[in-house]
Amino acid sequence: PYSTNSVDMIFSSHFLEHFSYEDGLKFLKECRRVLKPGGLVRLVVPDADLLVQYRCDNYGDLNDFNEINDECEKAKTQAAKLHALLYGSDHKAIYDQETLSEQLREAGFVSHPQKFRTSVYSQMLIESLDSFPCLSLYMEGGYSV
Repeated sequence: PYSTNSVDMIFSSHFLEHFSYEDGLKFLKECRRVLKPGGLVRLVVPDADLLVQYRCDNYGDLNDFNEINDECEKAKTQAAKLHALLYGSDHKAIYDQETLSEQLREAGFVSHPQKFRTSVYSQMLIESLDSFPCLSLYMEGGYSV
């Protein structure tokens, strides 16, 4: 419901993965439309690469993430836990840095990979709250940041 070029910042945490890639792209295009020139969108999603690497580094043990969702906690095997983390809780898409960067590019953004509690704009960190640093991918998109 926002006017074109009317919003300074958009923060989306563990939301985008609940859309198909097609609908996620529509959402990102809408973000691009409403952002002011110089505005910023910050996206936080489960990081497929990070979760796979965690599984490899910890001999397949993803039990540390059981509290993330019921499907992970109930999973009987490590592969099922990984599936629950990436596709559980009605997830319809999974992202790694390349996939999220491409989605942002297609929506008209320049993508900027970030880390937990780092941002192009300090105001973004003041007005948002990052969560799940051990399983999240942080990415920002802007016009000219």
